[in-house]
Amino acid sequence: MAIEMKFDSGWKQFKNKTDAKKFEAAVSSALSKATTINALFMRRQVRAAISKGGVYEANRPLTVAIKKSTKPLVEAMKGGGNTLFSAINYRMTDKATAFVGVMRQGTTATSQGLLHVNVAEMLHEGYVITVTPKMRGLFSSVYMLQHGLMKEEDASPRALFLARKSKKGSIKPIGINVKAMVVPPRPFIRIPFEDPNNVAKVKANWTKALEYVAGKKT
Repeated sequence: MAIEMKFDSGWKQFKNKTDAKKFEAAVSSALSKATTINALFMRRQVRAAISKGGVYEANRPLTVAIKKSTKPLVEAMKGGGNTLFSAINYRMTDKATAFVGVMRQGTTATSQGLLHVNVAEMLHEGYVITVTPKMRGLFSSVYMLQHGLMKEEDASPRALFLARKSKKGSIKPIGINVKAMVVPPRPFIRIPFEDPNNVAKVKANWTKALEYVAGKKT
C-alpha cells in the first residue's frame, strides 16, 4: 500500500508562519492590499460627502450664480462634473498608510506673482474675506442693474454677468458696517473619516488581511 503526502493550502500558510522572512513578506503584501482597498473605500466616502451636500450650510445667491450649482462644494464644469469631486484621490505613502484627499493646490495672481493657495483647506475649514471697496462696488452695481438703476453699458462685465445669472433681489449692496464676509466650514474630509461605520469598515479590512496571513478563516 502506497502512502502519499499531499500539501494543501494550509501548508503554505504554515511555511509562512515558521519562516520569518516569508511571514514578514506575507504580512506586508496583505497590508498593502488592504490599505489600497481602504483608500479606495474612503475616496468613495469623501466624494459622496461632497456630492450629497445636505449637511453643510446652503450656498448664498452670489455663490449659486458664480458656481452654477445650489449644492455646497459642487461647482459645475464644462461638459459636466465637479472640480472638487474630481480632485479627491489617494496616494500610498507606505504599505500600511495612504493619503486620501486633494493632491493639488490652486494659484492666484498677486502683485508679487503667482501665489499657491490651498483652496480645498479653505473650503474644509472655512475662511474670512475682508470687504474691499471693489467688492462694495460690485455688489452695488449688481443691485442697481437688477433694479434698473444702472445702464448695462456702464457696468463691468463681472457685474453684468452676476446680474443676469442671479435671482432679482437676491444680491444687495454690502452694509456700511460690514467689514468681512465669513465662508462657513464644510468638512468634507473630517465627516466621513470620523463616521463610526467607516472607521469600523476600515479596521475590519485590515483585520481580515492579517487573519488571512495568520491562517484564520474569514
